[in-house]
Amino acid sequence: MATSLNQRENMLEYGVMGSMSSVPANYNHSMIVFYSPHGVNEAMREWGQSMRRAFNRTMEHRLNDITINYLGYYTDNGDYYYYHTETGMNYEETLVSVSRNISLPIQYIQIDSWWYYKGNRDGVKEWSPRLDIFPDGLPVVHRRMNNIPIVAHNRHWASDTVYSKTYAFVIDPLHGKSLPISNDSFWIDLLGEASRNWGLVLYEQDWLNLQTIEFTPTRTDIDLGQRWLTAMGKAAEQVGVNIQYCMSLPRHALQALEIPRVTQARVSVDYAIHLDERVPQW
Repeated sequence: MATSLNQRENMLEYGVMGSMSSVPANYNHSMIVFYSPHGVNEAMREWGQSMRRAFNRTMEHRLNDITINYLGYYTDNGDYYYYHTETGMNYEETLVSVSRNISLPIQYIQIDSWWYYKGNRDGVKEWSPRLDIFPDGLPVVHRRMNNIPIVAHNRHWASDTVYSKTYAFVIDPLHGKSLPISNDSFWIDLLGEASRNWGLVLYEQDWLNLQTIEFTPTRTDIDLGQRWLTAMGKAAEQVGVNIQYCMSLPRHALQALEIPRVTQARVSVDYAIHLDERVPQW
């Protein structure tokens, strides 16, 4: 999470980012150069297999992930219910109606960024259901949907997040963002409550690129990025939920080699952007 890779013409640049404020004694990192005579696709597969072997990366959680193996329903950007409800219904009634009336064998439902409280720079102020969205609370909605498993979206943390009053957060006033320092029970409490009370099975960590690039501490503290993601992953393992990375950089995918609960990463733009701006989706 503290290194970067760049290619310019015939020059390959790799190493610790120059923005890091210090490099501790005995710090080390490694690089693998991989070649396959069987073409680009096979080279990627073989490289991935080599990396998984090097880190003893298990595929157990990925193979058993309900959100990979079964059909689900997303309310992401491009879906009809993205910041939009049925006429005369709130989100609570809309989701219950979707779960009961769609004649498809959906096994889980995703709730996107419309469901939680936002603060500075449109970041997450509180990752809990807004009362105007779910008046009866998300646990009640979950029960009304026959306890269908939930995938829940999250984005970057706002600098005015309520969690900084209780847990250790580093604040970046310049960019209006914050991040848990990950030396306390924050992730266990956050994911555990969601898993127990309203059926969270997959935590979708979106906006990873902005949380990393547009956040001074992750570009100056050599350990912060790794601590952030591994603490999230350890908590997910403890409470039994999986993680999806979204808008991730290659460094996030590589860090996931040490985080078995990361079972997937989304690699396409939002469907609505694909339609509205006529850009390739893949």
